[in-house]
Amino acid sequence: MLPENLTSIETETRRQLLMLLFRNSLSSYLQNLLVSGALAFVALQQGSAGHVLSPLIWLAGVAILNLPFYFITRHFLRNPSSLEGDEALDRAERVELWGTIFMGGGWTVGIVAYAPSGGIEFRLFLTAILAGMGAGAVSKLSGSLTYVQIFFGLLAAPLIVVTVMAGTRLDYLIAACTVLYAVAMLGSARQLHQALATSTRLGIERLSLLA
Repeated sequence: MLPENLTSIETETRRQLLMLLFRNSLSSYLQNLLVSGALAFVALQQGSAGHVLSPLIWLAGVAILNLPFYFITRHFLRNPSSLEGDEALDRAERVELWGTIFMGGGWTVGIVAYAPSGGIEFRLFLTAILAGMGAGAVSKLSGSLTYVQIFFGLLAAPLIVVTVMAGTRLDYLIAACTVLYAVAMLGSARQLHQALATSTRLGIERLSLLA
């Protein structure tokens, strides 16, 4: 049943999409930490020459910055009544926004810190990781197209810059493929979000008619 204090179908649709984002984000923080650990391990194997930041320090920073958002997200999921009302939704959306920025920003730092000195093999490995992260973001952040765009931007933009600056033919190919991949995935994200939002809204409208 719809909450008694529901002011509009749009508000409830917004709340349901935000709850979906929180449910998906809870596992995303843990998965992000595991994948970041894999990248830090590979970066350590490359040696410290040319690294502007220790991989272990970077990994610790990723964990510390993302941990508060994990617990805040878990709080919202355990207390869905805290998301009732426009002001509460505004606050929760800001939390999700900053959580997305910090998660994507961690990868921006990792790319800038290790890709230039890591060699072409490392950049290929990093590209594969980022492709997987981007694909996961399309489904996990489908509740908001804005968050998908922000996350993709924080992953794709630095990778494109780094590979173009590297200057090899393979790096140029990586940069071009990254652009095409980002455009294609953002298009898919837009369609998925529209379908999800429409489906959620129609479901709420049906419930409102039965209430």
